[in-house]
Amino acid sequence: MGGLGGYHEKGSQAAQVAGAGGGNTKAANAADKKAAHAKSVETKKRLAAEAEAAGEVEAIVARLKERAGEAAVAERVCRELLKVTFCDSARRACVEAGAVEAILGALIAHPGELGLAERACGALESIALFAPGAQACVAAGAVAAIVGALKGHPGVVQAAPLVPPPPGAGIAAPQAHPPMGEVTRGAPRGAQGPLAPALITAAEARAARWAALVRVAPRTPLGTAVGVAEKACGALESIAVIADGTQACIAAGAVAVIVGALNAHPGAAGVARTACGALWNISLIVAGEVASVGTGTVPAIVAALNVHADDAGVAERACGALQNISKSGGHKELELANAIPAIVAALLAHSGRVSSVAGVAEQACGALGA
Repeated sequence: MGGLGGYHEKGSQAAQVAGAGGGNTKAANAADKKAAHAKSVETKKRLAAEAEAAGEVEAIVARLKERAGEAAVAERVCRELLKVTFCDSARRACVEAGAVEAILGALIAHPGELGLAERACGALESIALFAPGAQACVAAGAVAAIVGALKGHPGVVQAAPLVPPPPGAGIAAPQAHPPMGEVTRGAPRGAQGPLAPALITAAEARAARWAALVRVAPRTPLGTAVGVAEKACGALESIAVIADGTQACIAAGAVAVIVGALNAHPGAAGVARTACGALWNISLIVAGEVASVGTGTVPAIVAALNVHADDAGVAERACGALQNISKSGGHKELELANAIPAIVAALLAHSGRVSSVAGVAEQACGALGA
């Protein structure tokens, strides 16, 4: 109360000096109270929405379990799960209700359904943004199922690998994708072995921001091979935030399949964004770095960076992945793939953008100095 009294006292002094100043102070106080009330109302609405979403989960999951054999129904239910898992309370409810296992059952039962595969992977991506959700995905064998969905969808296996431009050939003009906004940076790789707690925290922070970023990302058509690739790589990106998820990705051979998705869809910014993000998270440990060397990973990332340098999400993730990979003998590959001009071009593309320059600059400079 002392602070508030002091505020009124200053207003009274101002009124004595400037006539109508007291009225202005009262108006300011009223505006402050109105703003505080509006914020309180919005908070209550948000909490109510989160509680409602969490309460809906059990019924939705039960419906998926009952009708997992019907592809069209399973697709709609996975879409409902994706809509309600916008908060950790709903994601926790999904874990407790067995949503991960139900989604995987539907995904495995209908391997040729692109729409179902896309929405199932999208739901897993969202659930895995919550650390216990990512752990549930690992425990249920989600990584192998997601990798299988990527292998099975048209375009990945049959695609010819992207060829990076030869040295001196210049940089391809970046496509005009709008910047995604500020992106939280992940910490550099720690010691060998499991992810250090500080590293996990940084990666989790980046993953937590992803839920907000996807709302302003360019939309990918639903029910397409491109959509499956984007959501499957996004699910692997979320799961690889935790140490067990990273190890599971490596064991399932996810790196090669993610690279296949990059090669299959060179013009899709959404695929480039999530694929590079998955490779960045996987390469945060030494085993992931090693798995990314000599597998065509570097040329695919560089090619994606050349095409989508103007996209902040792609630029930051691609540069982060290249930085990590270079630590385990990838320097020569970066040189052969003409990576340095691509990294510099991405850095220059975001030099004047307040919303994206910090994230891109940190990872680009890290890649150049690695």
